[in-house]
Amino acid sequence: MIVDNLDYIPRLEDDSIHYDFDGHSTIYKENPKIYLNGSPEQYVVYKNDELYYFTGQGKFSHFRILGSDSKFDDSSDQRKMEAKKYVAEILEPLIAIQPEPPIYSSKSTGSFIVI
Repeated sequence: MIVDNLDYIPRLEDDSIHYDFDGHSTIYKENPKIYLNGSPEQYVVYKNDELYYFTGQGKFSHFRILGSDSKFDDSSDQRKMEAKKYVAEILEPLIAIQPEPPIYSSKSTGSFIVI
């Protein structure tokens, strides 16, 4: 995930997206305030007191209000769509500036390999 590789990829250098490298790497926006951080095991998007959890593979897990009991987890499609929207707001500008991976031709099979 991009959050795990912030040290190694091109980053936006304007004021639209900010980065915090203390502890877990964090990407965040100021307006509206949206934070994305985590580890290879789990990622979390924070928006106000709303928490959207993702697996280490980036699959939406559940939603929870900050400080609420885990029995109030919400895995509904509505929360999943909200989570995807917030992740896109943060990650799409970063993805857009990444260089294209090189493509190498495999002469034996005639196929291409993206590295």
